[in-house]
Amino acid sequence: MTTRRAKLPPYIERGGEQVPPHPFRLDDVTLTSFAFRVDRGRVAALCERQLNAATSNQFRYRPALPIAVAYFASTPATEPADRRGSTPESELALWLPLLADNPRRVVWFAPYLFVDSCYPLLAGRDVYGFPKALARFELPSMSEQPARFSATVTTWSPAGSRAPARELELLSVEAQGPARRRWSVRGLRPRGLGRAAASTLAELGSRARAVSFKQIRDAQFPDRACYQAIVESGFEVPKVHDGGHLQGDYLMRVSPSTAYPIIEDLGLPEDGLVDVLAASWLRFDVRSLEGEVYGEQRPSN
Repeated sequence: MTTRRAKLPPYIERGGEQVPPHPFRLDDVTLTSFAFRVDRGRVAALCERQLNAATSNQFRYRPALPIAVAYFASTPATEPADRRGSTPESELALWLPLLADNPRRVVWFAPYLFVDSCYPLLAGRDVYGFPKALARFELPSMSEQPARFSATVTTWSPAGSRAPARELELLSVEAQGPARRRWSVRGLRPRGLGRAAASTLAELGSRARAVSFKQIRDAQFPDRACYQAIVESGFEVPKVHDGGHLQGDYLMRVSPSTAYPIIEDLGLPEDGLVDVLAASWLRFDVRSLEGEVYGEQRPSN
């Protein structure tokens, strides 16, 4: 890492800078997660397109389990490394558990991420390569019955249609009947997944490592990238305040979208109705860690 740092030019800070230095500190995050089934073959194809094609054969990523986790998070304050101030943010992420080799490790991969503030959007995309997009959220208070969560995005029509952009409720999760909280944070196991899946989920939670595909579109040739790399970044949780299971049944609805083809990429039912296997919530503090960069590709001079 020291050798790579010596080869990099210094970052030039400019007036109106929107991407502060990392790592980031997030305190009192309230996260509500919903586990659901995905098609392992579709996820494997997604890994091939977005990750394995850019690793230069150093290692490969593949699905760890036929499940994903959708989480809605609300953070009162996100603070960068230079402590210039903080900003609140809300987020929806669709996370997939993956296995990587050389060395073997378990990582999270988020092909879809949404936030409601430009600062985490730009930092997530520019620094780590997370594919963050803007969204508007409906998030219930955890002091009440958490009955409905939703994310609304601005979406484009297919290329060539010249239709105006429109708002779309892309994803929602709704309780099917009274929603209740249970306060123990121990023993979470998605229904029907068995002990092996529960063990892998526990390993994922303790490692808190994410992988992303970072790329920058070229200014001269719009169908080319002037930079591509795989970034693995870590997260640590210094404190857990409280949390627990959400009892009762939940149903997730995913809208068809050519701009955000979640149904196709994850192999979900064509009608977009997805049963939630397990639901839980957690309130905690989190710290981002430095990223590791693999398979960098940029034009040679």
